[in-house]
Amino acid sequence: MKKIIILSLFVAALASRVLSQSFTINPRVISTGGFLSNSIIEVKTAFTNTSTDPNDTVFSWTVLNFTKPNGWGDLSICDPINCYGAVNANENYSFTMGNGKNGSIKLDFSTGTAPFNPGTANVKIMFKSVRNSANKDTLAVDVRGWAAAVKEVAKSKELSFYPNPAKDNIVLKYNTKEPIQIDIYNVLGLRLKSIIHSTNESNIDISDLQNGVYFLRFKDDGRTISRSFTKAE
Repeated sequence: MKKIIILSLFVAALASRVLSQSFTINPRVISTGGFLSNSIIEVKTAFTNTSTDPNDTVFSWTVLNFTKPNGWGDLSICDPINCYGAVNANENYSFTMGNGKNGSIKLDFSTGTAPFNPGTANVKIMFKSVRNSANKDTLAVDVRGWAAAVKEVAKSKELSFYPNPAKDNIVLKYNTKEPIQIDIYNVLGLRLKSIIHSTNESNIDISDLQNGVYFLRFKDDGRTISRSFTKAE
């Protein structure tokens, strides 16, 4: 009986802690990437004030750590109110957001200038409620940057698609006389799906993909054509 009571108290305390959380970060773990030649790799997540306490509207954030490959530039961060350039580890900032409101947290990773250095940047940011510092959570972001292959055409004037970012579907336009296979890859280079494009326009269903950066890739006339797109809600 004593064990049951203790367990019940633990569950109640845990439930109380979950219910008392005054904000959410979604997603809170992000892994993405992009071509170094783009100069900036952008990452976004949503911050929502879920508190019902009218005084719980001020939140602080601290960069716990930030590592980057040699040659990469500064990290810039925008909270829902302000933007800050050249943000370093252990720097603290705060912003105000009303109950039930939400906004974006945006990180811009500068990949430097040519000759580019492929690699992965990592950053962790701790968010807290100023009113109740026990309400805290961490945003973890990994960003991989790479250069396009020599034989790969990163942008083709013959290829167009929209929208970008896209939620459920992408309309792709490309003139071709013969059917071609178009593949979708993630940032790790894994092929996730393929379609056969046999007319001047194809509709590609991406509703089953998770939010992030992907690549449309196909071969035509002896060359490889690749374009990046973002899946977002």
